Amino acid sequence: MSEDAPRADIVIVNYNAGEYLIECVRSLETQTESRFRCFIVDNSPGNGDVEALGALDDRFVIESQPGNTGFAAGCNRGAALGSAPWIAMLNPDACAEPDWLEKLLACVETHNVAMAGSTQIMAQNQDRLDGAGDVYTAYGVAWRGGFEQSIDRNPPTGYCFSPCAAASIYRRTDFNRVGGFDERFFCYMEDVDIAYRLRLLGERAIHCHEARVTHVGSATSGRASPFVIYHGTRNRIWTFLKNTPPVLLVLMLPLHVLVNLAFLVRSGFHDRFGQTWKGTRDGIAGWSWIRTERKRLAATRNTGSWKLAGAMCWSPVKLLQRAPDVRPLGRSQALK
Repeated sequence: MSEDAPRADIVIVNYNAGEYLIECVRSLETQTESRFRCFIVDNSPGNGDVEALGALDDRFVIESQPGNTGFAAGCNRGAALGSAPWIAMLNPDACAEPDWLEKLLACVETHNVAMAGSTQIMAQNQDRLDGAGDVYTAYGVAWRGGFEQSIDRNPPTGYCFSPCAAASIYRRTDFNRVGGFDERFFCYMEDVDIAYRLRLLGERAIHCHEARVTHVGSATSGRASPFVIYHGTRNRIWTFLKNTPPVLLVLMLPLHVLVNLAFLVRSGFHDRFGQTWKGTRDGIAGWSWIRTERKRLAATRNTGSWKLAGAMCWSPVKLLQRAPDVRPLGRSQALK
């Protein structure tokens, strides 16, 4: 790779982000690591979002889609346009600190991992975390670690189950060998799904404490909108059924069922029952294609079930608190 070649391709998938997109792009223009290309995949063509960006330098490329193809497909499209060794994802409602890309690249290269996530800070209240690594339980529930908690709870750089795709980075060769994000997910949980698939191949993920972004979160879809509830519910079930190895699936399926029933009951008290039920029903209906996917994943898996289970969170207390679960570097998270 030549000295001036891009070290990373940054993908932004825009859907009605408006002013957020402008702030996001401006934060990239001042990065201390300037050797990147940025592909802005526009899923809302004709609404004026990309036109409002004005003139951009040659590092920025706008790729218009025919309509809203979804976050997963948009990320895959943007990734395919580039050729840099690393692929970074940045939500249009996130603003990167000037050394974000520099710190993120240093993190993955120093620790030789396939993927990493950033410290996400709530844009509305910068004393609070938006997330510090995605946590995944053995019974199939995921959350952004430390969500809405004090910034003081941001753990040091260490191993996490998955990066949050709102501000993440993936080694291109690994991203490509698992086929990128699963476009059937459309959006939500696609980042945990790809991390799970990479972990089945023995790869690891890191939460990078020093790489920081501010993040609005669900700026265009609404935090508890029917759209979010449906996709979050369906994709939670898909992620668990699709990726969980047979031994863990047998052991944890009863608890997964109970957890989803609990979500369904709770939704009735929050006027969300319809979308939760629809997501649950469609999640279970996905078994028809998931069976084929499970066979394909089993043919390439080289990580033992218990090593994989060791990277998951087993604490119900952490689940209730939405606490971070970042493990110190050097512990037995090296699954290869």
